[in-house]
Formats: sequence, C-alpha cells, structure tokens
Amino acid sequence: MITKTLGVLLAVTLLAGLQACAQEPPPEPPDPLTDVEPEEVPEQDPPAPPGPEAPELPEEPIEEPDAENGLVDLGDGLSYEILTEGEGAEVIEPGSQAVIDTVLTLPDGTHVWSGDFRLVVGSGQAIEGYDRGIRGMRLGEERRIHVPWQLGYGARGNPPTIPGEQDLVFTVILTSLQNP
Repeated sequence: MITKTLGVLLAVTLLAGLQACAQEPPPEPPDPLTDVEPEEVPEQDPPAPPGPEAPELPEEPIEEPDAENGLVDLGDGLSYEILTEGEGAEVIEPGSQAVIDTVLTLPDGTHVWSGDFRLVVGSGQAIEGYDRGIRGMRLGEERRIHVPWQLGYGARGNPPTIPGEQDLVFTVILTSLQNP
C-alpha cells in the first residue's frame, strides 16, 4: 500500500512539474538600447515638404497672375509667383517624377530646410500646398509658393522648427522632370 501511495504521489509530482515546464517563460524585460517605444524615438531634423496624404487637386490655376503683385491664386489661400520663366513644352502634372531644388522658410524669412526634393507629383509625398503649388512648372522655372497653414503642416505643425498654424514659403526650381 505504501508503494502504491508513493507511486501516486510521484506521478502527481511529475505531472505538476511537466505542466510548469510547458508554460511559456515570462517575457524578458525590454532592452533600453534596442527596444524603444514609439514615443521615445528621438526627434530628427524636420523632413522635407512631404505630407501625410494625397489630396484631390485641380489641374490648372484658378486665375491668371494678378497684374499688381504677380501672384497666381490657386484657391484656399494658396498662391505662387513666377520668379524665373521655365523652358520647354513639358510641365509638371499628376504622376510626373520631379526633382525640385527647394528652400523652405517661414514668412518672416526664418530658414527651415533646403535641398533637392524628389517626388512623384500627386502621390502624397508632399504637403498639399507644395504639391498643388508646383503643378504646371517647366524645366528651369523658379517659383515662390505661399502656403497657408491649412495646406501645410496644419494645427500641429512640425515641431520643433515649424509651429502649429504656421504659413510657409517655398522657393523652388524645377531641375529634372519625367512625365508619365
């Protein structure tokens, strides 16, 4: 009888041990050097003009240049002025692959970003005001695009360099164009 009782106890102990081994081990604590939570990602330099989504855009300017100030009104507070005429028959249109030398400033002249910006027009790679403002450019053309905050980085801005509800000014030169 003692042997039988010991056998049952041994079986129960083995079964409990097997169940404990079958359970997954507790997760390891996160490694602070490699496991970074999204909110802990360090701030980077502000991106070029890219924006979050591709808007539906008009294909042509709403008005001809205003004779007084040379601005072309694209609606919604968006406008541009041509600083240097471009050349050739091809113009930027939706689907164009373009390289644009870009300088981004605030209206008070504060420099934010400059460099070559490569994009497919109308693909959502740029904020709405930039994407609409470059339409119709010819190779070598230089424009100054005035973007209201609603068509830029919005109420949130792009901290730390672009505050919320901030209008933007882009001075752009089309350096390369490939149409679909």
